[in-house]
Amino acid sequence: MSAFAVCRTAVSEITARSVFWSLHVDNRPGDRASDCGGLMEPVRLDRPRGKGLAVVHVCIVCGHESRNRLAGDDPIQPDSWEAVARVQERATRFRR
Repeated sequence: MSAFAVCRTAVSEITARSVFWSLHVDNRPGDRASDCGGLMEPVRLDRPRGKGLAVVHVCIVCGHESRNRLAGDDPIQPDSWEAVARVQERATRFRR
């Protein structure tokens, strides 16, 4: 995935993970069956039972919602806790 679609600047995959935007390519996790291809915006955090924190994404084209677990403790490519805080801050701001 390239963050080019969001900010018009090509970035590395590592940098893209720190902003949490993605593309709508799955109907179910991993199936790559979606024809939508819309941008998946990170809208809030969730805590699925027993699975740690997850970022909730909503497709800005069709409204499809999905969750992706955070990998904050990944020794090779951890998610950015600063980006996690920005998602939570934005979600809190829009709830008011």
